[in-house]
Amino acid sequence: MRLAPDAAAAVAVLFRSVGRLPALRHLHLSVDGRLPPSGALGPAEAAALAAACPGLTSLDVRFPLGGGFGRPWAPARGALPALTTLHLTDARRQPVAPSDVVAILTGRPMDDVRLPSMAADTTGAVVGALRSVDRLPAVLMFTASLSAATAVRLFDDAPSSAGIECLCLPVRTPPELLLPSLAPLPRLHSLSLYFTLGGGGAPDVHAARPWGVPPALRSLLVSIRHQPVGGDDDGDGGEAQSSLARMRWLLDAVAASPAAGRLASLSLDARVPPGAALDAALAPVVAAGAGALRRVALRVKPIADDGIGKRRRMAAALAAALPRATVTVDAAGV
Repeated sequence: MRLAPDAAAAVAVLFRSVGRLPALRHLHLSVDGRLPPSGALGPAEAAALAAACPGLTSLDVRFPLGGGFGRPWAPARGALPALTTLHLTDARRQPVAPSDVVAILTGRPMDDVRLPSMAADTTGAVVGALRSVDRLPAVLMFTASLSAATAVRLFDDAPSSAGIECLCLPVRTPPELLLPSLAPLPRLHSLSLYFTLGGGGAPDVHAARPWGVPPALRSLLVSIRHQPVGGDDDGDGGEAQSSLARMRWLLDAVAASPAAGRLASLSLDARVPPGAALDAALAPVVAAGAGALRRVALRVKPIADDGIGKRRRMAAALAAALPRATVTVDAAGV
């Protein structure tokens, strides 16, 4: 159901007017994004939706999300008892109050959860809601960034996380500190990791404990970015060195794992310039995954010294080493 912006304010009236739709199982609710929407999904709208569609198993909302929208969908109120798939996106791209997400998820076993943007320091309550049942969803995708402690808490119980198959995890901690602390994820086949770090030079990754790469992994996306500090544009290359060391530590773990022979898709965004150092970091995983890789996508640091030519040569070399894969090497955005 896609609404025009001027109809967004009439959601509650719309659902009240249709009566009950007990056989409806899947609902996608969105608003045309070309113009500012006139209304939001608040408590009245959410309550009307739940009353009209009590049998929903899947709910995909891409709509302005107002404060209090989650409470009418709380399991504690008996709302939407069959719901196992929930995708939430605020159409205005504004952070959502974590209390609404907590209300929906607390005490509700889920199969597929894709969460909206929230303030970075509020995700702990959402993790608590996810852990209020005895298993985590098979598909779990965060948009808000988690601290190291929150991420570890999410996965600190191996039985509850054993069924995760697809995971998107933005975190504010280095990979060598987080990944060795996570519980085994034996069924995980798709992993997207977004690391946002402070400034600093190359870390001592050799002292880090090894990462137990999920054995079923088939798709891996890794992004490593540094937050600007005091307007520093990384003119000395310290952040590139940091990213390269961490990316190499992570890729070496993948190359040495059973997952290397199954990995079909590899996407890397590390803000590292093309050249011999990046080639060397990629070499082990390229060699180990030569028979399985079908897609390799790299985003590298733009450079003034023949950046386009170096990216093209790098892409050509990777394509030659991976004849069955589609290879792209692009310049990362600012």
